Order: sequence, then structure tokens, then C-alpha cells
Amino acid sequence: MKKLAKRRRIVSICGPSGGGKSFLVRKFTNCVTVSTDDFYLGKSQLRPDANGAYNFDTPEAVNLEACAEALRSLATLIPGSHIMVPDYDMRISEPVGSKVIIAPDETAIVVVEGIFAFHPPLLDLADFRIFVEPPPEVILARRYKRDTEERGRTPLSILQQYPSVIQGYEQYIKPGKKFADIIIDFGILI
Repeated sequence: MKKLAKRRRIVSICGPSGGGKSFLVRKFTNCVTVSTDDFYLGKSQLRPDANGAYNFDTPEAVNLEACAEALRSLATLIPGSHIMVPDYDMRISEPVGSKVIIAPDETAIVVVEGIFAFHPPLLDLADFRIFVEPPPEVILARRYKRDTEERGRTPLSILQQYPSVIQGYEQYIKPGKKFADIIIDFGILI
């Protein structure tokens, strides 16, 4: 495939699950988006803990190398070229095939969003980094709404998973805030 003479800029959006990353991405124009969520390994490739729960709030649950390769390709491919990325189904926590992402025009940006968007090797690919940071009660409210409406989760399962979500945020995501070029307080319910 032919490559561009100059690489498209890459913008990374990171923050907690339910932080407003996807909401912010929808405000961008002239861009192509890659979600780190599509690069989750799935339950079949993860080991459950002693209670039978899977931890998706650790970087080891995501193929960040494959995501980085997708970003590198989209940043340099000629417009109209395409790449294939995994298609991850959050309802069953497994990849369900692949999907096509088409390289945009030369002036477009590439946006990568996800809880691990500030982790290597993605961190070094970004030209601009945005960190979204709502308070914990807003995170829970957003996760409750999204997960019951879009992911078929029960209120009890959301509350049971919430401590690992916050633990993962504190351990793996929040420390990356120091790499942000801008921090957005998304404390409003969106």
C-alpha cells in the first residue's frame, strides 16, 4: 500500500471507564477513530480470579501492540486505503470478527480513545493527549446507564464490578494523567 509523504496527527483520549471519552470523540470532525476497546483479548484468552471474575481494567487485557500498529497504519496510509481491526462485543466480552477502518483524507486526524490510550506503545504515538476526569459518582452513574442500556448488564453486576473498575483506574489509568496536554473535568452527566 502507498503511504503518505507526511504522517497524520494522532490525538489520544484517555480517562476512566465512563469518563466521557466516547462522548468527546463524537465532537471531533475530519477524523478517524480507533478504540482500544476493540483490542480487548476476551474472556477466552484471560484467566479469571479466585472468584471467577475477569479483570478488564488491566493493560494485560488489551493487545496494545496491535492497536499501535493500526494507529501507525492509519497515520500514513493514502486516503481510501483500509485496515482491518478486531470487532469486540462488550455484551459477551469476546472479539466477534473484524471490521474495516478506511484511511481518511490527508488533513484528517487519527483519534485513539480508551482507558489505556496513554499506555506504551500508544503513548509515544500521540501528538496531543487529552485526559478526561469526572468524579467517581459520575463514573458510576454513566457506567450504570451505558451498561444496562447497551451491554445487557444487570445493576448488581455493575455494582459488583465497580470496585475493580476504580482500582484499575487508580492503578493503571490515573497515573497517565501526567502525560496529558489538557485535562477535562467531565463532572456533568452527559
